[in-house]
Amino acid sequence: MVIEKLRTRLNFPSLDVPRKSATSIEEIEAAAEYCRNHWDLGLDRPVLQVGRIMERAGVIIVPHVIQTTKVDAFSRNGPTTIIFLNQAIQSTSRWNFDIGHECGHLVLHSGIPTGTIETERAADRFASAFLMPRKAFAREFTRMGSFSWKYIFDLKRSWQTSAQAIVRRAYDLGLLGAVGYRRAFKYMSMKGWRTTGEPAEPAFQQPELLSTALSELSKVGLTLDGLCRELHFTADTFQAVTGVSVPAPEAIPRDVIPFPTTI
Repeated sequence: MVIEKLRTRLNFPSLDVPRKSATSIEEIEAAAEYCRNHWDLGLDRPVLQVGRIMERAGVIIVPHVIQTTKVDAFSRNGPTTIIFLNQAIQSTSRWNFDIGHECGHLVLHSGIPTGTIETERAADRFASAFLMPRKAFAREFTRMGSFSWKYIFDLKRSWQTSAQAIVRRAYDLGLLGAVGYRRAFKYMSMKGWRTTGEPAEPAFQQPELLSTALSELSKVGLTLDGLCRELHFTADTFQAVTGVSVPAPEAIPRDVIPFPTTI
């Protein structure tokens, strides 16, 4: 409702999310690589701002109050495409994977019911392939030699993904055997990283598109309070729905939302 109201007043980026039919592992890997190339990301470097990439592609990302930590994120596909992230998840690397996972649903499962084991596994594989393209990731992972947690966390800082996602990606690509994979996850469980969070988290990346749109309200003769009144929202409800609690500062009038170009 908030976004539909804003769309009547402001110009948002056009939706630019490829649609790919993929069921096999190779097809999913290829779909993720296609998307990276489509968005000019290449296949040889990390994506440092995955949320910004999706927002530039016209997908609105909203930190949302979800009354459980068992749901990291969900998405809505349609004329207004939205990814909702659970505000309770205080982990940038986990949010990055969640965005990649929901991107996988948008790319692979347009018009297909999700939530099944098959669609969730496909979205997970897409996220891994999108965030850690196989050739570049394999090249860096194999430099480690013998398994080293210090090197795993160096990779985490580089690829902006969790240690759990890195270990799983290495296993999926045959770079880490079953015994090493189980040993690594047993160690992460013992350290509490799978429940209370990992060390060496990347800097938090706040979604930008919706907050930028809200900062433009004054240019079209509307205040944040006025928008709340039009929607019959309290301030608390508005924050729960949008993740935005305070008005953004005034900016130079223009009709189109300015958007950062750095990725």
